[in-house]
Amino acid sequence: MSWLELLLLALSLCVDTFAVSMSGSQSIRKASLPRIFFIALVFAVFQAGLTFIGWIGGASLHKIITSVDHWIAFILLLYIGVKMAVEGIGNIRKAKSGEETECTVNLLSSKTLVMSAVATSIDALAVGIAIAVVSLPPVKLYGCFAMIFTATLLSSLAGVFSGRWLGKRFGDMAQVAGGAVLVIIGAKILVEHTILA
Repeated sequence: MSWLELLLLALSLCVDTFAVSMSGSQSIRKASLPRIFFIALVFAVFQAGLTFIGWIGGASLHKIITSVDHWIAFILLLYIGVKMAVEGIGNIRKAKSGEETECTVNLLSSKTLVMSAVATSIDALAVGIAIAVVSLPPVKLYGCFAMIFTATLLSSLAGVFSGRWLGKRFGDMAQVAGGAVLVIIGAKILVEHTILA
């Protein structure tokens, strides 16, 4: 694989991270910059870490991982997305009745953050296995892990800040839409690995 192909691989892996970070950005509107950076760091560590685990597993685990990865991603994204949309709709109703609203998906919650990081990184296992099969030279191998880590970190930060900016203008509707996006991403992963496989 060329360096360009490895870069494109890293960028494609972090698309879901951007979407999740953007969707959950409303929960960290008042968080400090170090806290926001920590959240992005968690996404990056899981993405690069699961790629590394997949690489270690190698081709021998290919059938086991590919048989369940799409279901794990779908279930996690469905859970997070539905929870987010339902709570967003609840906040809209509360706002209409004059009640105080609260954030939906809370990236400040360790449980939600880890679930989101795992859900958006599950495909990285399969990518790690593919990298093992290709047998990259050490320089490209470690470069690939570094690119995946960096791309995920930056995409998460971009998602958080753009989501906060959009959230100020569209409020809870952006959160409902974000929840729907997560469900769509999960369904897309499931379809690609079952019906279209």
